[in-house]
Amino acid sequence: ESPLDATLVMVNGSNAMFHFTKIEGEPDEPLPFNKKRLKNIMKMINGSKVIKNISVRYALDSGSGFSAQWLKNSIDKHVIECIKVLKSAKSLHIFAHSPNQYADETIKKLLTEFNELEELMIYGGLKSFPEDEKLLSKLKVAYFEYIGAKGLEKALRGLSPRLELLAINLIKFKKLPNEIGKFTNLTHLEITYSDKFDGMFPDSFKNLKKLEYLDISFNPIETFPEIIYEVAQNLKYLSIEGCD
Repeated sequence: ESPLDATLVMVNGSNAMFHFTKIEGEPDEPLPFNKKRLKNIMKMINGSKVIKNISVRYALDSGSGFSAQWLKNSIDKHVIECIKVLKSAKSLHIFAHSPNQYADETIKKLLTEFNELEELMIYGGLKSFPEDEKLLSKLKVAYFEYIGAKGLEKALRGLSPRLELLAINLIKFKKLPNEIGKFTNLTHLEITYSDKFDGMFPDSFKNLKKLEYLDISFNPIETFPEIIYEVAQNLKYLSIEGCD
């Protein structure tokens, strides 16, 4: 990593990583990387017949509190302009802070850019979700953390029913949204570390007949949810560790 170029390019066998250094500067300061050059590299990667799997991971600026004053100088829009070139990316991980309008709007715009996604992870920031299931029609794996109960409900409403793995962690909700029942192909479901979820599953949960893995650890569940017996025919793993 050179102080003259804040973009770190690491190549190790078939793996390559680009690193953007976040800085807070004045509006007229130059970007810490050559955007034109980087976009050209991204285009080459996206059009490559050798590269089979592209994963995009990015941490947004928080958009709230003290740090909001820096958003006018944020390099987010420039980095996103580069990573949007990777249309064939199969994996997208977005990290934000507490749910806020800036992150919510940015994430939703990003989701419309990637049509080949098979894996999606959103950590914080999300308050709503695109309601068009066609946007993420190939998605098989979804992870959500710290997105808020309303954000979760809207996310489940907008996700494709083809989903096979769903992880819901560190989200404060009392009852699992009814939308969970549409994911009839789900084999892996993880609901952990919610200090309000006491085991209230909707009746639609019975639709998850293909479920093989269920983790409801570290929730304030005092009584075993009997509805789990309704989906137990294929269940191979069940964890209730840390429940009351």
